[in-house]
Amino acid sequence: MRRAPSDDGAPVSVEEGVLVEVLTNLWRAQRKLMDAPGGENPTRRQAVRHVQAAVDALAGAGWTVQDHDGRRFDPGLALEVIAFEPRPGIDAETVLETVRPCIYSGSRRVQIGQVIVARPDRGGRRRERN
Repeated sequence: MRRAPSDDGAPVSVEEGVLVEVLTNLWRAQRKLMDAPGGENPTRRQAVRHVQAAVDALAGAGWTVQDHDGRRFDPGLALEVIAFEPRPGIDAETVLETVRPCIYSGSRRVQIGQVIVARPDRGGRRRERN
């Protein structure tokens, strides 16, 4: 498990690191469940409820998860851009996909998000890596 410093430069404790991993994986599971076909499947609905209950319990303890899908990208945001991808039909840089969400303990960010950003297509460029 990788433990990077938080925004205030303080190292993330082992306990915080574990909670960050748990929240990141709950976020990923929630996204997979929401994207999976078979919305009326009782087992899927139950799994969605259990994942949401876990996320809600951690939110009640001050832990929140933030993804940025579909939001306009601003280079001043504290996000790690792992790729820029030209896209026709958009007029401004927009977060195409959150690969890893930002995670906060109260107002303190303990995990920086990773995103893929769509750029207006200016003609035939391929995916660029940062």
